[in-house]
Amino acid sequence: MTDEPDPPSGATSRAEPTGGRCPICKAQGAQKFRPFCSGTCADLDLLRWLRGGYVIMPSGPDADEDGDALAPAAPDKAKPIEPGY
Repeated sequence: MTDEPDPPSGATSRAEPTGGRCPICKAQGAQKFRPFCSGTCADLDLLRWLRGGYVIMPSGPDADEDGDALAPAAPDKAKPIEPGY
């Protein structure tokens, strides 16, 4: 008989699976990095956000309130940007 209390039924350790799949590599997700499986996949997701890889395009009648055309979401990858020294 030990004096340690039983953990609550909903308690999970940080390495325990979350029940979902990692949106980057589809491996089993980990509670510590939820919804990702590791810090690497979480960092890859952040990098995609910072580089503009995820774009939410407006839709509906109020999408272009000022009448201007929508600007491209990402620069044209075929044309390198030349420095203007």
